[in-house]
Amino acid sequence: MLRKKIHILAYLLFTAKILFSQTTYSFFVAGHVYGNPGSDSLGVYYKFKNKFSYITSRPEIKFGVFTGDIVRHPSAEAWDSIDADVSELGLPVYFCAGNHDMYNRTLFEQRYGRTYYSFMYDNDLFIVLDPNLDNWNISQPQLDMIDSALSFNNYENIFVLFHQVLWCDNPLYNDLTPNSYEGKDDTINFWTAVEPRFHNLPNNVYMFAGDVGAINNSNNIFYDNYDNITLIASGMGNNSAYENFIVVNIDSEKNVTFDVVCLNGNSQFCCDDISMYDHYIPLSQANTQKQNIIYIRNYLHVLNFKNTTLDVYDLTGRKIITKQINSEHETVFTGTLKTNIYIINIHSTSTNETYKIFIPE
Repeated sequence: MLRKKIHILAYLLFTAKILFSQTTYSFFVAGHVYGNPGSDSLGVYYKFKNKFSYITSRPEIKFGVFTGDIVRHPSAEAWDSIDADVSELGLPVYFCAGNHDMYNRTLFEQRYGRTYYSFMYDNDLFIVLDPNLDNWNISQPQLDMIDSALSFNNYENIFVLFHQVLWCDNPLYNDLTPNSYEGKDDTINFWTAVEPRFHNLPNNVYMFAGDVGAINNSNNIFYDNYDNITLIASGMGNNSAYENFIVVNIDSEKNVTFDVVCLNGNSQFCCDDISMYDHYIPLSQANTQKQNIIYIRNYLHVLNFKNTTLDVYDLTGRKIITKQINSEHETVFTGTLKTNIYIINIHSTSTNETYKIFIPE
């Protein structure tokens, strides 16, 4: 009898462990919600709407976020159509203002209130920003809101959501193509005023942008991760195989995973792991290729890149090392670099390779 009770107790503990590790809640993020720029339809993009049944089939999805360009031309009729679709979905949906949405700011604010705000859900902090107020800069009242939200310090994960791909000014991302640069100042304050407020916090920070995926040469999805920061851009409308929205899953231990849900094709997901879209080739992959960069004890060993230039950037996009590679095997001293992640770019008229490297202590 005692053995049977022990077996039952072990089974219950095992079952509890499985249940405890399951997703606590999820939410979805959908970018460029009106879809194809060449269409005159109202409401959300029809391919996205076709996925409403998938969203509602997952009871752990508690709400959604539209990351901008929700309507093509803002009018009462257009917003009524959006509201009807959201009502049909049956979940709360938060709006990030896109440039199209702000063609009539007064109408938007009359219907939905302020375009920047924060809220908490299950001890996670959500911050919604409006770069349209100041030509892609985050204006001082929004920076004050960020500081106020962060000052409570009683949150776990942090999610920051906006429309424009604000990190694209960094030369590390010069091959990232958003849908539009409309209204953008020559210089913006993401890397000087926004990102530093979150970088190296004890929390994991996930930043989402939604102005991609609507034009033929735009990225449908972008992913990069460094230190405590994850950058994700996602969108729809260009009829490519990779039109998508993202379901963000938070488990009971506050670990975050992502489902990239495809709008086209037979597969539910665009990939098994969003890190497959990592913007840079990690050195762990580069070292398995013919062209290699190997880090050993304060030196980069550069193989098979003869007659190229090697540049090393920090995460702010500042170039800190440059060296001409003149032979099949060159060494580059990195001993002055602090422990951090760096980006290596090797380029010539016929070569352009970019890698991510972590310099350890």
